[in-house]
Amino acid sequence: ADLKAKEWLAIVGSGGGLGHLGIQFAKALGLQVIGIDARDEGLQLSRTAGADVVIDARRGNEAVVAEVHKVTNGAGADATVNVSDAKSAAATACAVTKLHGVMVQIAQVSPHNATDSTRLDSTLLSSHPRTRRILDHRMLSC
Repeated sequence: ADLKAKEWLAIVGSGGGLGHLGIQFAKALGLQVIGIDARDEGLQLSRTAGADVVIDARRGNEAVVAEVHKVTNGAGADATVNVSDAKSAAATACAVTKLHGVMVQIAQVSPHNATDSTRLDSTLLSSHPRTRRILDHRMLSC
């Protein structure tokens, strides 16, 4: 995502195996990290791993977005990494990312969660045809 020190990175699924490692890498690069998870143990692991802000996704998408906007002065995260395969995770990742920001999808995503206002970087964990369908699909909003 080509972020610079002090920029905001949100990680959806921050309290899982990949998420907590992402927090540690991001902090080592000098990024400010927002951890988003929907499990008590995941929220605690996000804190322990060093996330600057930890948000409980069970509060609902509107509350999560509001909290991200609060800590980013209304802009949203500069980039978001989604490592959660929860049905609503990709939409949450798009929603917390600033306009024309970058959302990196690691977990499988439905093509219906792609958006015009966020650049979706593909992953080698998805097949080429599936990634192509995701990138070709356009929807009005997350």
